Amino acid sequence: NEGLIYGKAEGELPRPLFGFVSVLEVRAREVEPGLWRSEQKEAMACLDMETRMPIETIHNPYTGRTNRAIGYVSPVNVYWFDRIGSGFRERPKIGQTSRLWRSSATDIWVTESRFNHFPSSITEAEFPDSYAGPVRHSVDILTYRARSADFADAANASVPGTLTMVSDTPWPLWMMMGKRGGSAIYHGSGQKYRHFSELPAITRRAMDRAYPGFLEDPWGFP
Repeated sequence: NEGLIYGKAEGELPRPLFGFVSVLEVRAREVEPGLWRSEQKEAMACLDMETRMPIETIHNPYTGRTNRAIGYVSPVNVYWFDRIGSGFRERPKIGQTSRLWRSSATDIWVTESRFNHFPSSITEAEFPDSYAGPVRHSVDILTYRARSADFADAANASVPGTLTMVSDTPWPLWMMMGKRGGSAIYHGSGQKYRHFSELPAITRRAMDRAYPGFLEDPWGFP
């Protein structure tokens, strides 16, 4: 999943700040009829918008400061999926997600919106320049597209698909925006591959530069 991250200050139009790329390996299994449990390991890097290579710092146009651009390698994250939608670490609950299906003669799209409420991982005493409040609210809107024929074929254990994503999130903590109003908007698109070896060459270069060894052993990567 690769795209741009925009800043949306109060009373202003969004402006592109920097790029990002996110690579995930996902393992899923059906634990009971209609209920799936998936595990995923993800690496995300901040990119230069032109070269699409990892960056170490950005100039923050809202504060005038230079910030260290911080990506991440996730722990093993667990998601549950059923007919309601998806749930992080636990079975989906009504109101956490919504799902919309659309189709044409050849394709199927499903859009899932995830409404997130995460406790802040920092305190104001620790990081007064970054702390915005006790809870961070965000919404992720993910649209997956697949061919109708692939989806209808029960012999397919995995269906080829593409992704588009929009997320409206609080400012990244490392931008040190504090309680300043506004948000960050992520817009990305991507594709499902059977193996990391099928990734575009430029994506492999970016990942190898940011997190050497992740593509070879994501589950063992610290």
